[in-house]
Amino acid sequence: MNNPKPRTITYRGKTYSHCSPLVLDKKVYFEIDDGSIDRRRYKNVVKVFDPSTKMMRAVRFRERGAFTEMRNLALAARANRNVPEVIAFGRSELGDFLVTPWIEGECTLEIYLRRAKENGRKPHFIVEDSYRMILGLIKGLFRLHKIGLVHGDLHPENLLVGLGNRLMMIDFGSAWNAERARRKSKSEKPGYTAPEQWRQESLVDHRADQFSVTVIFYRMLTGKIPYGGIGGQADPTLPPPYEPPGSLNREVWPALDRVITRGLSLVKEDRFDTSVEWLREFEAAGDKGPWHEIIDKARMGMDEVSYLLRQAWRKVLGEKADAD
Repeated sequence: MNNPKPRTITYRGKTYSHCSPLVLDKKVYFEIDDGSIDRRRYKNVVKVFDPSTKMMRAVRFRERGAFTEMRNLALAARANRNVPEVIAFGRSELGDFLVTPWIEGECTLEIYLRRAKENGRKPHFIVEDSYRMILGLIKGLFRLHKIGLVHGDLHPENLLVGLGNRLMMIDFGSAWNAERARRKSKSEKPGYTAPEQWRQESLVDHRADQFSVTVIFYRMLTGKIPYGGIGGQADPTLPPPYEPPGSLNREVWPALDRVITRGLSLVKEDRFDTSVEWLREFEAAGDKGPWHEIIDKARMGMDEVSYLLRQAWRKVLGEKADAD
C-alpha cells in the first residue's frame, strides 16, 4: 500500500485540515484532532474519519488484551443499547486496537460529574434525572447478565454519557463469564469495587456490578462515596457508619432509599439475588417517586373535567330532546 498523505476532511459542514493518516490492518483512517478527547484521561484514544463509510470512529489502543475485550464487547453488544458496537479490531505497531462508533457529544460520567460540581450543583443531579439514567444502565446490565457476562469494572470513567443522557459501558477488559466466576485482580477504582472483589474472593458474580452501579448512583445523588468515602473497601465485619442517601439529599424518596441501601450491602448475599429482582425493585421504587403523586392528582383533575363535560353534553342532549 502506498503511504497515504494528510488530507482535508469535511464532515457535516465542518472542515478539518491536515488530518494525518492512520493505517490499521491495511485500512486507512484520518485522525481528527478537534479537542473533543480529554487527553488527561484518554491518551490512547483517537478520533478518526473513516473514508470508506464517511463516518467518525473512535480507535482505542491497548498494550495487550484487545482480542479478549473484543470478544466480550461483541457478545455484550447484541441487542444492547448500553454497549458500543465493535466495528474492527486487530494488532498494529501502536498496539492492539478496537474501532467503535464515535458518539457525538459524549463524555465520561466522571467528566460529567466534575462539570456539575464546578457549576455549583449540589447535589450534582436532579434525582429524577439520575434515576432515569441509572435505570437505563440497569436494563443494559440485565441484558448483559442474561447472556452470562459480568462487566466487573464499572465506575464513572468507564461509562460514557451519550445523547439523551444514555449511559454506555466501555472497557470490557475485566469482564468475565458469570458461569465461571473466578478470582479477579484488584480494581484501579477500589471505592466502586464490590467488597468481594476487593478481598479477591474465589466466587464473584453479577452482584459485583450491582454494588458498583449503586455506588455510582449514590455519588450522583450525594456527591460522595458511601461508607465514609471508601465504598467497597469497607470491612463487612467492622463496617463504618453508613449514611442513607435520603439523609444527605431530601429529594431522595424512601422507596429509592431502601433500594440503594440494599444494593450497597457489603455482604453480597444481602443484595438482590438476581438482576431480574434488582431491575424489578428499582422500577417499583420509581413508581413510588414524588412525580407520581403529581401525575395522580393530574389524572384526578382530568377525570373531574371529563365528568363535567359528560354532564354538560347530557344536558345539551336533554335540552335538544325537549325542544324536539
